[in-house]
Amino acid sequence: MKLSKSVSFGLLVGALVSLLTTSVISAWEWLENPDGIFHGPGGTNWNFMFETAISWLIPTFAWVALIAFTCHLLVNGMRLFASTRSSDSAKPLSDGD
Repeated sequence: MKLSKSVSFGLLVGALVSLLTTSVISAWEWLENPDGIFHGPGGTNWNFMFETAISWLIPTFAWVALIAFTCHLLVNGMRLFASTRSSDSAKPLSDGD
């Protein structure tokens, strides 16, 4: 079991989920536009959009990457344990001769 595969998996899943979540939330907030803070007659308030996107991107990435890494590590650890256990049970027992 390689730790680098679990790290790569965690980072990839974290990046994909956080980008998707951030995109959906940012679009939703822009469309909903509470109190006209995201856009108005002067156009889109890009500073506020950026702050909203970052406030969703960073924590979502950190939590999802950590959870995905841990799950990948645990699943691979259980597979390794199960495969070594099944290969041990396939060996004939010696009767001490």
